[in-house]
Amino acid sequence: MPTLELPALYADTVASIVAVSRPLLANRDPGPDEIGVLLESAIALEIIDPGTDGIDHAATRVWVDGEIAFDGSSVPELQPGFDGPRAGVTETLDTLRIVLDPVTAFVSEALVTVRVVSQTVGGAHSLDQSYTFSAEDRTAPHVIAAQALAQREVQLGFDEEVQVTDATGFAFEALSFPAVPISPVDAMAAGTTVTLTLDTEMSPDVPYRVVVSGVADVFGNAVLAPDNTTTFLG
Repeated sequence: MPTLELPALYADTVASIVAVSRPLLANRDPGPDEIGVLLESAIALEIIDPGTDGIDHAATRVWVDGEIAFDGSSVPELQPGFDGPRAGVTETLDTLRIVLDPVTAFVSEALVTVRVVSQTVGGAHSLDQSYTFSAEDRTAPHVIAAQALAQREVQLGFDEEVQVTDATGFAFEALSFPAVPISPVDAMAAGTTVTLTLDTEMSPDVPYRVVVSGVADVFGNAVLAPDNTTTFLG
């Protein structure tokens, strides 16, 4: 049987080469796609050159929701509206750190877009990157309707998911007479509705007004006037 001899293979050195885009956008706070960000938050980010050129300070721009917030070529660099007491700029050989401090808080549930444009010194490598984060919900729920389900049961509808914070936090007023006064003895939330059990049967065909104080959304925002009242027919 013939013998086949293969040539030997020797590995002298093994090198790992990883391609990295330059510059890098890193250490963002709030981070990309973060949710529930406090309305009074600052915006921090770092632009890093993993090479040897460094970041071109003067060529760096940052926009927040389309409004220029930092312009490295202007004086001052931090633009009005984003130059609160927490704002600042620090720079090392390879990193430019920018902290923006909006003087106006974000709108509840706003989707905030941050765009960063920069380049390395000499312009060989550039960056144009955007990311978003979502502000926390501080919007109070609204009562949108009420309906009598039975003589001792009323269902309230809201514009978002809610929870009951006080089962007795519902005040009823009859809008015509004669009418039986009614009060809640129990309340149960399910999604965007709250079902109330009453202490006695309501008067048929009598309009009632209900004023709600014992409800909040799932983020703890309590229902507030004037969006805490509605009417229904008994």
